[in-house]
Amino acid sequence: MDSTRRLQISAGSVYIALPLMLLPIYIRFIYIFCSKAKYRSLECYRIMIQMGVVQCATLAPGFMMFGVVILLQDDPYRIATTLLVLYPAGMRTEAVLGLALAMNRLKIICSLSYSDVVHKIIVILAWLFGLVYIVLLLSPYFSYVITPPHFVPLYDVDVGFTQELQTIGYLINAAVMVATFILYMAIIGHILRVLYVHKAKIHSHEISIFMYAISKFFVEFSLTLIYNHGHLPATPVAEITMAILLILSTVLLTPVLYFCLYKKLRREFFSFGENEVQAETVHWNEFRRAHGRSYASPTEEQRRFQIFVDNLRQAKKRADMEEGTATFGWNQFSDMTTEEFAKLYLMDREALQSSKPNYTEPRPISLYQGTELPASFDWRDHGVVSEVKNQGNCPSCWIFSAVQNVESVYAVKKGKLYSLSEQQLIDCRAGCSSGWSMNALRNIRNMGGLERESDYRYTGVGGSCRYNRGKAVLNIDGAISLAADEYLIAQHLVHYGPISVAFNARDSIMHYKGGIVKISSCGHVADHSVLLVGYGSENGIPYWIVKNSWGKWWGEKGYFRMYRGRNTCGIANHAVTAVVN
Repeated sequence: MDSTRRLQISAGSVYIALPLMLLPIYIRFIYIFCSKAKYRSLECYRIMIQMGVVQCATLAPGFMMFGVVILLQDDPYRIATTLLVLYPAGMRTEAVLGLALAMNRLKIICSLSYSDVVHKIIVILAWLFGLVYIVLLLSPYFSYVITPPHFVPLYDVDVGFTQELQTIGYLINAAVMVATFILYMAIIGHILRVLYVHKAKIHSHEISIFMYAISKFFVEFSLTLIYNHGHLPATPVAEITMAILLILSTVLLTPVLYFCLYKKLRREFFSFGENEVQAETVHWNEFRRAHGRSYASPTEEQRRFQIFVDNLRQAKKRADMEEGTATFGWNQFSDMTTEEFAKLYLMDREALQSSKPNYTEPRPISLYQGTELPASFDWRDHGVVSEVKNQGNCPSCWIFSAVQNVESVYAVKKGKLYSLSEQQLIDCRAGCSSGWSMNALRNIRNMGGLERESDYRYTGVGGSCRYNRGKAVLNIDGAISLAADEYLIAQHLVHYGPISVAFNARDSIMHYKGGIVKISSCGHVADHSVLLVGYGSENGIPYWIVKNSWGKWWGEKGYFRMYRGRNTCGIANHAVTAVVN
């Protein structure tokens, strides 16, 4: 057997055997891709679709087909030549797209500010490069790729195009790659500078995306240069070594880098469910101890456990979708269905639509012109915010929000903080029903004011009205709505005090534990009222400080933080406040 035939058999065997050895990884990747996502983050899902699964599912069979053609020494339909052309096209295109995708996630997740024009240029360059390259490769007249020197004796790769076109095509290919890479590195440098100036930290998963893209770029670009310009000896060892390196870099580097950099993907890839069930049982026992839960029967306990498990998984899914810094897990609501939670703690959305008040004209912008906002502000530091309260199993959040708005606005204006009665409005006006804070503020004014909490205590159920106007300690002069502009809302907050707002809580904070909520998919349909008491930023992420009415043990000692600047969950749509002259 001559050396050429030995080379063909050896290289062909490698092209077939190595992808077959990696077949379990491909199957597992495709299974994960096709299965319902459990804990995988949006970033892993998106990048795996475009870079991982597609590459493994298409290039690996191509390598095996190429190996078969080499072994048979027959290529009547130019299959091997086509694969030789498509392989570097896919490799180079995927490497550049990887950089663009990594940059895209860095911009979106970290909310970093740089020119959208520059951002669009790099993404367009990457996709244009990929599309043009593939179209040219498929054209019978304009196909180009660097001629694989050691396969020229086996296959005629010069049919249909000239050496000049190959050279021009390669130069265009290289120029676009280098330009894209330089532009990408310039943006990364700008991002790092912005982070340094603002003393912010980039999250570990963003660093891992960046490292993933850079690693693939350098490995694959280096192998391409070696393959085409390395002047490798025409020996079986050199050929087989290069074949192994090319296959590994294409079909194995992606899974290896995913496993090394993404803990969530590792957990899902190797998980078979046992550890997950054990963890859920541990969390269930911790939950029952923390909240003193007991149930009427074993059947009811089992039902509540299943609800708890579903909520725990939903919390993990919510955490994976989170675009800010919020954490989600079990809390006092975790053995309740979403419907039970909404009925007891949130307002009825349909009822709200039918009882929407006529708002006053928004406070004019001219009142705030010429004023500059401080970088952060928190009314809790000024002693004008009362203790966190608990509405219990009564959807009276709108009353709590309005009453606590009155408490704080009065304290800012008059210098004295009272804890006022929410039960007074429940008994004398609304009962445990849904409503708007604007209506609650108007009721307070029409009734002649509010009693102290200590004189009219909260029971959490509607009762007969026991209001004594002689015990009212304060009244308000009116109520106004504010324009749905978060900058203007922040200005009003700094000048006049905390503000009552309503937002979509059902889709955002049922499983909240802490951090900054930044969910773009929650919608703007309001079902919960709260109190804005301040604002700030953390690691470059702006947020509102929001006082809730679910007790001190919920969230961040009764408070939560919501992303500021994008009207997250509609938090700016229903801002109202009392007026105290």
